Amino acid sequence: MQIADYYPILVQISLAASIGAVVLVASHIFGQRGTDTAIKNTPYECGMLAEGSGHARFAVKFYVTAMLFILFDIEVVFLIPWVLVFREFWRQACRFFCLFSFSFSFSCSDFSTN
Repeated sequence: MQIADYYPILVQISLAASIGAVVLVASHIFGQRGTDTAIKNTPYECGMLAEGSGHARFAVKFYVTAMLFILFDIEVVFLIPWVLVFREFWRQACRFFCLFSFSFSFSCSDFSTN
């Protein structure tokens, strides 16, 4: 491939970046400016004073489940184009997909997280 084949991609990336920069600069120039006061910076809790910390602790199993979801989600993203390219291997791909789906559902079940 020649470098000229990548010019449309370069144009698209530069166009997206320039639109984002123009929007940010325009909102900074034309946007309203507010003043910060002590009353405006306090959190509103339905008329009540805030109690305790605003940061709640989460159990580790929630993070593990999220990481496993990301892992298997990315795996499927790579598996689907592989199946579309190698159509003669659809049975093997189906077996792999069933295996990974089962392992993901098992990892998200209560049995594996306890």
